[in-house]
Amino acid sequence: MFKIKKAVKKKIIRINIVTFIFTLLFLYLSTPLYKSETSLYLISDSKSPRSLSALFGGVSSGMSADTILFFDLRDVVQSRMLREKIFLSTWQNKDNQNIALKDFWELEVDENLTKKLADNKILHKGVKRLEDRIETNYSLSTGLFKVSVIMEDPNLSQQIANEINNIILDYANNINQIKAQKELEFLNDKLNDKMQSLKKSEDNLKNFIEDNIDISSSPYLLVEKARLERAIKINDQIYQLILAEKETAEIKSQKSNVIITRLDHPNYPVKPFSPNYFSTVFVMMFLSLSLSMIYFHFNDIKSFFIND
Repeated sequence: MFKIKKAVKKKIIRINIVTFIFTLLFLYLSTPLYKSETSLYLISDSKSPRSLSALFGGVSSGMSADTILFFDLRDVVQSRMLREKIFLSTWQNKDNQNIALKDFWELEVDENLTKKLADNKILHKGVKRLEDRIETNYSLSTGLFKVSVIMEDPNLSQQIANEINNIILDYANNINQIKAQKELEFLNDKLNDKMQSLKKSEDNLKNFIEDNIDISSSPYLLVEKARLERAIKINDQIYQLILAEKETAEIKSQKSNVIITRLDHPNYPVKPFSPNYFSTVFVMMFLSLSLSMIYFHFNDIKSFFIND
């Protein structure tokens, strides 16, 4: 029995040695990946009478304005537009050489395809690969928005993260400009409408006085005159209110109700993010040892019943 156990132990040791060697070979051949992270901080003007929901087409789903903005920013980072821009741009690798991701990843297609179709296929491959290379994380409670970029080259990882950072900042500024422009256009339209209403009510009073010279002698005419004067007063008050609101909007257009500021610049990843050598070796050796012991244990049980 001792000889059988000793033989089993030798087999288990041999299996684990082979597993260890293959694991090291796998790690040696694996391409290291580097992760660069950047973070931004959202500041919203909570005192503003208008919520950010108006910024996004009047969205109303029980979510706060910050929630809407975070979901929108995440969509921007994960959009095809952004990935296409990154893929088609030229970057500087760790050897200080300018290179496009198409050449860096050595993407190729069938040579028999037309140039346009080949370019589209390469673009599709590159954009698809970037899906798993860009990650986002956000906290609605603190306003912290993080972006991570994983690449085979640490320089590319940092540069792409910085470019995404800049795109987000530009996007936020564009949102503020579009919001201010739409609000001013809306107020200008309302102001023009109310100006026409005021002019019409003034013309009505003017025509009434011209048609009725002796107004004081008729109670009916006095009441009608008072009604026309009241209409002018109401229209004038509404006009002045919209005018003041327009002036306020023009002042607010010079500042942002939504401010996104860069909190952490993209870091230069010194060590590879993947593969994790220690974790990989530990997991593989643990699985190898466990499975081999289970296999030989059940094999011994099977042999015992067969011999009986």
